[in-house]
Amino acid sequence: MKHIIGRIIIYIFLILTFLILGIIGYINKPLDVPDPKILNINYYKYNTNTGNYEEIKLTENELYYNGELFDLNNCKNYTYNDETGIIKLDCRKAFRIVGFTEEALVININKENQYFYKEKEKSFNGEFQRKFKMAIDTYKKEGENLLTEKEISIEEFKNLLNSNDTSYIYIKGNNCKNECTLFNKEFLSFSSKDNIYYLNITKLTENDIEELKEINKIFNTDLLNGNYPQIIIIENKEIEILRIEGKGFDYSMYHNYANNMEEENE
Repeated sequence: MKHIIGRIIIYIFLILTFLILGIIGYINKPLDVPDPKILNINYYKYNTNTGNYEEIKLTENELYYNGELFDLNNCKNYTYNDETGIIKLDCRKAFRIVGFTEEALVININKENQYFYKEKEKSFNGEFQRKFKMAIDTYKKEGENLLTEKEISIEEFKNLLNSNDTSYIYIKGNNCKNECTLFNKEFLSFSSKDNIYYLNITKLTENDIEELKEINKIFNTDLLNGNYPQIIIIENKEIEILRIEGKGFDYSMYHNYANNMEEENE
């Protein structure tokens, strides 16, 4: 009888020992971490709605996020499953690492793949191509070709300056890049009337520019070298400048803008 009790005690002791060792082993087992190639790197995503850049960075066990798209600002610690690529955050949210290249990190969140890039410019270009289904250079050429239909000479422009009619003349400053590329096509719907024009300042001579400066001080360096689209509004020989500002890729707020402005002034 004593031998049986002794064996039972030994069995219980062994079971408890293995159980404790198992628990200790589970607690201290190595945690999965994402590939070291993507850790401690700032990745960026251009927010096409705001024009700002989202930012994300992963360390071995923490997430750093700054943005508006994914509501992850209050998340920090995470666990990672190497088999599924899923990151579970302490804020009860999760996303999956789909893959990465030398340039970008791709995650799947809210059932959509999202692309974050090491360089902001590449993020802008990537989002542009996904939005418009073409490269920026192609979109730019299309818009500039359409603008030629509204292009006027310097002499025609000076005639408009002396006219009592209301006119809207689009100019692109020498430093206006992506913003003007996005606005070029939208300008064609700026007014439903035949009173919108395009002045290509790259075709102006130095004498043309000096003459414009003498006509009105508004024709200054800021106007000619601006980095955003601008509309010269001429009404009853009075001149004012409208600075065009979109929201990310969206410039639709300027559709029929001139008509709406004229109605308000009536």
